[in-house]
Amino acid sequence: MALAFLAVGTGMGLARQGGAGALDTLYAEDGQVFLGQALGDSPVDAFSTPYVGYFHAVPRLIAEVVAAAPLESAAALFASISAFVVACVGLLVYRASASHIESRLVRSLLAASVVLIPVGQRDALNNAANLHWFLMFGGVWVLLWRTDVVWELAAGSMVLFLAALSDPITIVLVPIAVARLVALKGVQGRIFSFACLAGLAVQLVAILLSDARREDLSPTFNPIELAVLYGYWVVAAAMVGIRFVADPRARSNQAAAVAALLVAAVIAVGILRAGTRFKPAVAVLFVMSVLFYLAPVAPTGGSPQRYAVAPVLLLFSGIACAADVLVVGRQMTPRQRSAWTACLLMIVAIWGANFRVANERGRGQRWSAALVQARSTCSEESASDVTVPITPPGWHITLPCAVAGPSSTSTPR
Repeated sequence: MALAFLAVGTGMGLARQGGAGALDTLYAEDGQVFLGQALGDSPVDAFSTPYVGYFHAVPRLIAEVVAAAPLESAAALFASISAFVVACVGLLVYRASASHIESRLVRSLLAASVVLIPVGQRDALNNAANLHWFLMFGGVWVLLWRTDVVWELAAGSMVLFLAALSDPITIVLVPIAVARLVALKGVQGRIFSFACLAGLAVQLVAILLSDARREDLSPTFNPIELAVLYGYWVVAAAMVGIRFVADPRARSNQAAAVAALLVAAVIAVGILRAGTRFKPAVAVLFVMSVLFYLAPVAPTGGSPQRYAVAPVLLLFSGIACAADVLVVGRQMTPRQRSAWTACLLMIVAIWGANFRVANERGRGQRWSAALVQARSTCSEESASDVTVPITPPGWHITLPCAVAGPSSTSTPR
């Protein structure tokens, strides 16, 4: 079943990109920064070079794999490996959440939501540069995981270490890591905390030693403004999907967002009045959802779609964890069963409506066509280097003609 989930999850992730498709588009930093440096520098130099002031271990690892393969397969490999990693996070969350969510159906829906998340289609899908949002979400569940299985300990530790080495926002996990370090005994109980803190320590050194800094910082610490942003781009987007909230000026989208918030409030009241036992994990997941949104939004003042990925998945997790106690060990009445069925149908409808959302990548430059043109330019102009445009507009990768390869008379499909 695990292999089937990974295969189907990877395929569905790739299928979510319309237009030119994920397999024939090289997106932004994946090409210009990570593949360009992997092709031009040694692995040591590439890994030790911060981008916008910090390390990006996961996209660097993927870029090294892609750089070792034929250049024609670069777009397909970046997209496929990225989609596979997201599916792996979904499977990991299914396993890690077992001690907090007893219902296999609820855990299956949560795992599927990682692949079918209704937000972030603009830049987070099939994109190595944005995998850290999924890894940090998985890291929360890993730190809530109680396991003594060797391979699970290894997998969870690797996720936390690589998440910390890919984005300093992982520092949000420190309170859970420290609490776990204090509460549990022995190496097995503390290894996840060690992995998280070790990765952050290396990341902190890189930040302190780097001269590069982000230039888009415009701090926003107005609590009302931040609460509105979270309510709209996380809560409302989670309830109806990014398709219906992407343009906050549209009256239909505003209505959808308000309706979503009202439905969320009704669900919350229903859970509180259900008289079910309190789960500390629910509070942790909801708090982490808020913190993982504030951590990138407050310093930058912006709210791109990718910032909502981890918060939305954590919001789903909190709801799933709370709803689990309503499903397990209770004999549902026909009315409750009908309500549960309606809820499942609503989830499927939201996922279906947001499966594909038009974006710049779908309208962007095909890698196969750009590479053919670059090889032709190298051949006709006897150039030493060639600039290959990628998507979105304005991004490119500069390749030595010796790396780009010989010209070809074939035309890409």
